[in-house]
Amino acid sequence: YQNKDIAESRRKLALEIEQKIQKGYPKAYGLIIDIIQLLEDNYDVNLFENQCIKYYEEAQKLKTIKSKQKRIDYINDLIKEAEINPKIDEKFVNFWKNKVKEIQ
Repeated sequence: YQNKDIAESRRKLALEIEQKIQKGYPKAYGLIIDIIQLLEDNYDVNLFENQCIKYYEEAQKLKTIKSKQKRIDYINDLIKEAEINPKIDEKFVNFWKNKVKEIQ
């Protein structure tokens, strides 16, 4: 129950703060909403790219073909997921498709 109560009180506090900003600083409120939207829109792309970078860097350090191939497979799996995600632009997918070819 305690975690639920804490979460509920945080939600209530966030709502109160949001209303104060909206009333007192309408321009700032609009800007905050735009920033949040931008972060949400870019979240999937950032996550995809960060994971790809991690596996790409690991693959470059590894010496054995088998361990390298494992990382390449991980990136290819991420690419497949990204291709069907409408929030991830095709240019990011294509960039990583080309990067994978560099490793092999």
